[in-house]
Amino acid sequence: MSLNKYRIIDLFIYGFILLFMQVVSVIAQYRLTTFFTLSITIVMLIILTVRWGLFALIHAAVVGFVYAFLATQMIDGEKSLLVNACIYGIGNCFIVINVLLLKLMGAERLYSGGWWLILYALVGFVSVIVGRSLVGIFFGEQFITSVKNFATTESLNFIFAIIILFITNKQENMLKDQKEYFLEVRLGGKNEN
Repeated sequence: MSLNKYRIIDLFIYGFILLFMQVVSVIAQYRLTTFFTLSITIVMLIILTVRWGLFALIHAAVVGFVYAFLATQMIDGEKSLLVNACIYGIGNCFIVINVLLLKLMGAERLYSGGWWLILYALVGFVSVIVGRSLVGIFFGEQFITSVKNFATTESLNFIFAIIILFITNKQENMLKDQKEYFLEVRLGGKNEN
């Protein structure tokens, strides 16, 4: 199998999981009418930034647009689809800061877990929250209010994200640059299982 084929399959699987969980999350939020939402969107984007770098932006935008469509229909009818699509689709793309952070801090530190993993998750959540809030400014949203609202709704997700990231990091090659992993398997003759 080629690297491109492996990348497409891996990104497709993660994309399917993200979209499915986004739909479940919005339906749950609509039915339960709760302020907190349980969503794995940001943690999955964090994992994808480690696995595929900038390719995570595709998922960030698509899942943001899907959320915007569903939220406009079911939860937040006050905002137009365009406003929600921009806030979530573009705002999620601020996860690119994690790609830059990974280059700066080095992947080995992240793989070691501990505080580096928590820092990486924190930067991911803050980046997306600030990104959504910055985009919201163009649609008349108050920046500080938006940051507070997004931080509140994502606070529970951050705690779950830390747990998910620590579990994922313990699984061999799950939280690893997949190009590097693919080449190791290809050149090192390691078993792919």
